[in-house]
Amino acid sequence: MAPLHYLMPDALPECQREAMEDQHTERKLAAILAADVAGYSRLMSMDEEGTLRQFMAHLSELVEPKIAAHRGRIVKRTGDGLLVDFASAVEAVRCALAIQTGMAERNRAEPEESRIEFRIGGSDRQVAARPAAAPPPLPDKPSIAVLPFDNMSHDAEQEYFSDGMTEDIITDLSKVSGLFVIARNSSFAYKGKPAKVQEIGRELGVRFMLEGSIRKAGSRVRITAQLIDTDTGGHLWAERFDRELTDIFATQDEVVEKIVAALAVKLTRGEEQRLKRRGTKNVEAYEFWWRARELLGRGTREETAQGRAMHMRAIELDPGFPAPYAGLALAAVADYINAWVPDPAKALEEAEAWARRAVELDDQEPAGHMALGGVFLWQRKHEAALREQARVIELDPNYAQGHAFMAAALMYAGRADESIAHFATARRLDPHHSNILFHLLAQAHFSLGQYEQAAVHLRERITRNPLTDASRMLLAACYGHLGRIDDARAMWSELMKVNPSFSLAQRAGVLPYKSPADFEHIAEGLAKAGLP
Repeated sequence: MAPLHYLMPDALPECQREAMEDQHTERKLAAILAADVAGYSRLMSMDEEGTLRQFMAHLSELVEPKIAAHRGRIVKRTGDGLLVDFASAVEAVRCALAIQTGMAERNRAEPEESRIEFRIGGSDRQVAARPAAAPPPLPDKPSIAVLPFDNMSHDAEQEYFSDGMTEDIITDLSKVSGLFVIARNSSFAYKGKPAKVQEIGRELGVRFMLEGSIRKAGSRVRITAQLIDTDTGGHLWAERFDRELTDIFATQDEVVEKIVAALAVKLTRGEEQRLKRRGTKNVEAYEFWWRARELLGRGTREETAQGRAMHMRAIELDPGFPAPYAGLALAAVADYINAWVPDPAKALEEAEAWARRAVELDDQEPAGHMALGGVFLWQRKHEAALREQARVIELDPNYAQGHAFMAAALMYAGRADESIAHFATARRLDPHHSNILFHLLAQAHFSLGQYEQAAVHLRERITRNPLTDASRMLLAACYGHLGRIDDARAMWSELMKVNPSFSLAQRAGVLPYKSPADFEHIAEGLAKAGLP
């Protein structure tokens, strides 16, 4: 599956990699933690640039990872602080202690007068409580989430194998139109975290859960899997497979067939054929592709290069394997978006060639169409992009990122009103979706003149990704159209601190709007606030 951030407009040279947040929807009273910086005004007056740089580093490298590790969720962000809710007061206190311990270590080498120190507490050190959101309703067809299979090989290097198997099972089930399947991103949000399947089922809004384990030793693989009813906690099906590694494809097919049969879902003829397609019979090539797919999803320049090399190795082992060609197309698009190469335009041409080869090799595989549609979007070939994305959804109706890509393509093509429904589908299939989806959804509402609604999504995006410049730009434009001039200017000031080299002209040249008027709409909002 294509990583969403690779083909989306916020992945630009100045922007940091998207953070995937653990957004646990709790249905109980939650503990509230407040944190701010002691003496923030004094520190800013002494060294504004240095203080802001230190503050952002502490947030991204310590505070936010600790919040995520303790199942916290940032609900409000101020200039020098955060408001966070937790599943319990115990988790809130543990998080506070972890942050303060970490800050003591980070401040050890800093002069006392320039140290950033967080004050953390609740109301009077009391824990505030509030009712939380209701769970999403169950779909009108069998719904399932596949939790990451446990790696039982006692070898961290084999993690890619268990993750790859899990992702392939999700991908196969996702192609069945009679099922509702939660996206890989949301399933993997629970990796390594103790939680009852009933609770996860309620959070994700699904009736069934698949969990299991994988042990790979030499040429042998042992897979255990069990299908659970999240309403009762009972098992519908459980089985163990002891097979040769060369039988891995047949084993995956058998697991999917057993699940489909247990849920009494009837496959169409096209689905039966597509589910048996693996693209290669070469296990080594398949393993290289698994590794490459994982590296590409991390989104850094170095790991993208590593992923590219592994995709090339998979093709050397099997030149007829289509998936690595789609992966190479995504890597080339990343080079174009991030200007990682001297000639970005050439990178986009290469991306098109790789994507077309993937489609030529297997027209029934959605990944090739996804890659080609992404290339067309960046080339401003909007109708061609929409045709490819429609094909993706036809082949994989549960593909959350396919719906997100379709929504983005519609929005950039000037059909923002049609994009809203696809955004809603993407969010329902992937409740723990990437925070960039808030920005894209905000763009659609902004294009429709719905500035208040756009602003809500943009503030959420900024909370979850404090280093975003694109969302601050669009929020300033929202405020300009709403007549909130002071707020617009304050947001622009934040933007310039996050990215002093931000260029509106550069952004206008990159965002693939079909009509120049759509970007001019943003510029008008900024102009109303007296901004560039």
